[in-house]
Amino acid sequence: MLKNPKVEICGMIKDTWIRIEGEVKEDTRREARVAMMNEYPIALGSMYHVDDNLMTVLYFTHATATIYSITNEPKEISL
Repeated sequence: MLKNPKVEICGMIKDTWIRIEGEVKEDTRREARVAMMNEYPIALGSMYHVDDNLMTVLYFTHATATIYSITNEPKEISL
C-alpha cells in the first residue's frame, strides 16, 4: 500500500455489505502508533512495540464508502 496507495476494503453482514475505496497515506507520528497499540493491545502487543519501526499506520486521504443491500438502492458516502 505504500507503493500503490489505491486501496479497497469490503465487508459483509447478513444481506448488507460495504465497499470503501480511496487512497491512503502513511502516518509516521509516534502518537499514531501509540493510539493503534492502545486500541488493539491483544492483537498487536505480542508482535509490535511502539518504537520498533515494524508497524505502519495508514489513513485514508480521501475515500468513498458505498453501502449495498439486497433490498435497497446503494448509498454512497464521501469520507
